[in-house]
Amino acid sequence: LVGSEMCIRDRDIRRPYIVYGIDANEKYCELDFNAKEIIHGEENSKFELHYLEESYPVEISLSGDHNISNAIAAIAISYKAGVDLKDACKAITNFHGFWRRFENLYKEDK
Repeated sequence: LVGSEMCIRDRDIRRPYIVYGIDANEKYCELDFNAKEIIHGEENSKFELHYLEESYPVEISLSGDHNISNAIAAIAISYKAGVDLKDACKAITNFHGFWRRFENLYKEDK
């Protein structure tokens, strides 16, 4: 699994790999899995996942391109492990992130 920012299509790789990323990075390399038509909300993101000639709607409960990139990676790995691509795209909707990472430890009252 290789993020598009580290595209290696032109190198001599002897093992199978997948290139994934967000459509804006496509100018650097051809992507196997990519996100297009991205809509960022305050607390969610929606996009179309493209794989081969198919596209699948995806909604994640996290905002930001980095979370979309992580979601694409998780979907791609799941698919390559044998999970139906539609099922993987639906299942990622149930992931709400890790609480402790964004937990407020202190809030000043004003």
